[in-house]
Amino acid sequence: MRTLILATVVLTAALPGRGWTADGPTVVAVKVTGEQHETMTLEPNPPSVKAGRITFRVENAANTESHEMIVARVADPKAPQPYDEAKKRVIESKLQALGEVSKILPGQTKALTLALKPGKYLLVCNHTGHYKAGMVAPFEVTN
Repeated sequence: MRTLILATVVLTAALPGRGWTADGPTVVAVKVTGEQHETMTLEPNPPSVKAGRITFRVENAANTESHEMIVARVADPKAPQPYDEAKKRVIESKLQALGEVSKILPGQTKALTLALKPGKYLLVCNHTGHYKAGMVAPFEVTN
């Protein structure tokens, strides 16, 4: 019976959006996809969680393209972000970036844990051209 209970706790804790304990992080599964000259995506699951410690597990499902994920606090996730057209990148120094997972190679999964307060955020891949190709997603942290 103990084995069954332990297995249930471990499986429940591993589900996206579920925390390990009252003090453990909430897990958000983020899937990044896309190849050069194609539509690219960045999809958090779930797209909204309660405030506290949050672990973003970022899986690069692309075949050849590396990606990254930046977590930035924003006032309005629908508003255009400061963008350098010449470099084809968001101007990171003008973002309220809180952390990032960088150089995620194809097939690789990396994680980032942050303590986030209630508010609106953006998840962004800022490799050249990726933001405008669709690698941006709103993310919300609630009370």
